[in-house]
Amino acid sequence: MKYSDFKNRRQGIRRSSIGVLLACVMGLPCGYAMAEAKPHLLFHMGVGANGQFAVKGTIQNQGDRPVDHGYVVVSMRDKGCRSIGDQLQTFGNVMPGQKLPFEVPVDGKLFSYRLSAFKAFDDMGYELPATDDTLKIIQAREKEDRAVCRKERGRTSE
Repeated sequence: MKYSDFKNRRQGIRRSSIGVLLACVMGLPCGYAMAEAKPHLLFHMGVGANGQFAVKGTIQNQGDRPVDHGYVVVSMRDKGCRSIGDQLQTFGNVMPGQKLPFEVPVDGKLFSYRLSAFKAFDDMGYELPATDDTLKIIQAREKEDRAVCRKERGRTSE
């Protein structure tokens, strides 16, 4: 074997070794990034009996890392859909696959509400992408809901 053949072969091995090493190093953060918490707001609804009203719902972590903490904000509305206040309800740790119920108590009678915020955070305080699984349903009803609000306010146009 000539020296030039040996040199070319050694350079080829070095290049492939560096390529394999880079792939491994780059693959580690990618694999870790795939592991994440995935908080989902599965459903929520207003309930009431005997003069006691609340908004109840369920949060599920559909990921493979824990959710450390978070909150929901419920905006209460009067009969004419005017804001009568916001209520923040915090929640703690939600393990992978766990479903966590929440309840936001309402002072007075609950006519309607809007879930105005749903946020979740990891154990370092960074916000996680949180999904409201009911959002499309609520958005699909918005036109009818606005019409009811206008009717209750005695208006026929915007």
